[in-house]
Amino acid sequence: MNLSGRIYANTFVQLLAVIFLTLYVYFTRHLYPINYVWFILAVSLGVLGCIRIVNEALLACLIIVILYGCYTLYMLYMGNPHYQIGWNDIIWLLVFPFYALVGGINRNDARAKTWGMRNMGISTDSELDEPYPTDGTIELDTMMGFADSTRFMGKLQEEVFRGLRAKRTLTLMLIEVQYFQEFKNEYGHEQTQLLVHRVAELIRDVMRDVDCKGYLGDGLFAVILTGSDQMNVSISIEWMDDKFNSLLLSRPRREGSVKARLRYGRSECPQDGMNFQEIYDKAKLDLIISV
Repeated sequence: MNLSGRIYANTFVQLLAVIFLTLYVYFTRHLYPINYVWFILAVSLGVLGCIRIVNEALLACLIIVILYGCYTLYMLYMGNPHYQIGWNDIIWLLVFPFYALVGGINRNDARAKTWGMRNMGISTDSELDEPYPTDGTIELDTMMGFADSTRFMGKLQEEVFRGLRAKRTLTLMLIEVQYFQEFKNEYGHEQTQLLVHRVAELIRDVMRDVDCKGYLGDGLFAVILTGSDQMNVSISIEWMDDKFNSLLLSRPRREGSVKARLRYGRSECPQDGMNFQEIYDKAKLDLIISV
């Protein structure tokens, strides 16, 4: 089943789940009056899963399960001497995580579909409005430690969320081969592929301790710097410039050599934005105006 099919199927499952749970609460309203409260909490979990990430929905589910357990213990030992744990309790203990997971999975599929549409070019033609540039011919082996644009942007979103929650700064650094398209048109696929791999090796060697690295296409690389890595940004740029300026790429069927040049763009969270899109746009703008 494709991504759109999964989204529609998951939405249909959510609708059926709400209908059946509503009928269950209605027919058991006299036997278990408090089921209305658990129904509201279950639906709230589904909504939370749709608007937030799955982990947050599961955390809220855990809190509600603990609350339900405390209520059950209170009824057993202090509230109602005739109260017994039965099938109603089992149903609710299954309903809570089910609603949290179904809502969260649907959100993840919708987000993946959005990223996929952007990567296919279904966005505006503006350079700043196209956050996920792609190159259909020049590729980079993921075994080199560089994620593709979709995975990297997902990782950036996660890191921004973690940074805001932990109140720590995060730096997004874009590294672009200047005049990449001109180089590609002039020297062809083979030399351009070699150039991309040389730059990837250079970034990997200079930033060995950085885990989050990605190749976004069209000669554009990106790294996420956290903690002590941010203190060495200027030094890393100088090292990459020194090493790359001495990098010689043989011209096919021509004498001499070509010297390439790198340019950089940076942005910080939370100084330059509070979400991954703002952080990326600021770094892209800084990259465009860099000399």
